[in-house]
Amino acid sequence: MKLKRRFSDSSLNFRNLSKNDLLLAIVIGLGAAFTIYSFFYVVKESFRVISFGFMNIPNIVLESIRDFYNLFFAGLSMIFGNSIAISFLLSKPQNVFSRSNTKRNRILNDQIFLNLNFAYWFGKMGLLFGAGSMSLFDFPYRPYFYFPLLLLHVVMYLETWKTWIQVLGLKGYKWMLIHFLILLSLSFAMSKVDVVNYKAIDAVSLEMNPKVDLPQSYFSETIGNFDRLINFRLLLDKHDNLIIIDAHMNRVKINELQNVLNSEKTSRREELVPFLKVGLSIDKALEMRHVVGFLNVLNEADFCMVVYFVKNEDVASERFVSKGLPVRHCIPYFYKDELTTPITTPKPYSVLDNPLEYFNDYYASKNKLIIDIDNQIKVDGIIVPKDLLVEKLKISINENTLFEYNYTMQTSFQNYLTVLSAHFMAAKSIRKDHQTLESGLDFYNKNYEAYKAEQEQLKTEFPIAKMERIR
Repeated sequence: MKLKRRFSDSSLNFRNLSKNDLLLAIVIGLGAAFTIYSFFYVVKESFRVISFGFMNIPNIVLESIRDFYNLFFAGLSMIFGNSIAISFLLSKPQNVFSRSNTKRNRILNDQIFLNLNFAYWFGKMGLLFGAGSMSLFDFPYRPYFYFPLLLLHVVMYLETWKTWIQVLGLKGYKWMLIHFLILLSLSFAMSKVDVVNYKAIDAVSLEMNPKVDLPQSYFSETIGNFDRLINFRLLLDKHDNLIIIDAHMNRVKINELQNVLNSEKTSRREELVPFLKVGLSIDKALEMRHVVGFLNVLNEADFCMVVYFVKNEDVASERFVSKGLPVRHCIPYFYKDELTTPITTPKPYSVLDNPLEYFNDYYASKNKLIIDIDNQIKVDGIIVPKDLLVEKLKISINENTLFEYNYTMQTSFQNYLTVLSAHFMAAKSIRKDHQTLESGLDFYNKNYEAYKAEQEQLKTEFPIAKMERIR
């Protein structure tokens, strides 16, 4: 006997969906997507603002990186909103006498577990990532996550369609393509919405604690012993006035600087005072007139050693490792007249009875290599490309040659440091070429004393002897 009533049905009839239900589902889906996107946006910005306190430096995200983040969260939010809309359409209660539709139930279960499973996973991993970012990472350093994050969108989107394709058959791929283009357009539109006024937050943060765009350098050392450093930041404000910020986030005027340095001396342990150095984070665009004025005050306060902090090209370690160029200043700058002003000589400033007389004799006895520093770098009147500068200086380093840097007060600090670091790198390279003992010997190695003596001899044969003339 043929059964006239079926107890289950595997077909779906979309004509049974009313226009009102469809419109309401779209509104609910878009509303849910925007709510989820807003939640992600607020959480992301909250972690970013909290991260300011760990390094006392505003965590400013590049616009390109921010756009990617916004698109990532907008895409996830649209997938979730789409899933909520489908669940709303298919979750209406059925009449007790109606047939049980297996495909309808499978689609509904897929959408429900899509949201729950991802929310569970993202809640654990997202919180862990956010907390870690707050103290360990900078948001701009996420380019190596691009592919996994894009792949996550693909997996999530295909998960929403795996049962639909079985129901719709080959026509389902056409509808999936149309649906994908619509969802992609809505995601791009939503990613342009800024839920939080981040520009105002950044402006206030940078006004209170401006960032320094550190210069690049051919030569650098890892800087440790921060208890022996007195740190300052030098940069210009929006009105082109010099800003000096000390390690305590206080803004210092140039005429107050010597008092601050003396106060730092008295606050340090007495045995550390002779070893104190001044660490300088100087904006690469800062003109040398500001740097020279600052260095004059340092010399008046008997600080002969400075460390120029430079950009660490390794973004993975930049937050934890500071790179710098240590330099000894022996005789003060004078920038009112065209006066020859030395920076490094074989003897430190502190042991000279008459520094200027010693320098005049030293200067007169040496061959001069003239280096003009401006937008272009000239060595003995010949323009030298920056990538060839190290090799060009290397062939001239010897104990009879004095390097003379010529620059103006308007020369940028980046151009000055390019020559200075190339000089240091050239000296390091030529010393390495002539050394006979293995480098990196520790203090307890039996050859350490011989290695140390050889290094001192190499420094004598290939010194970093230079002076600076300010035009």
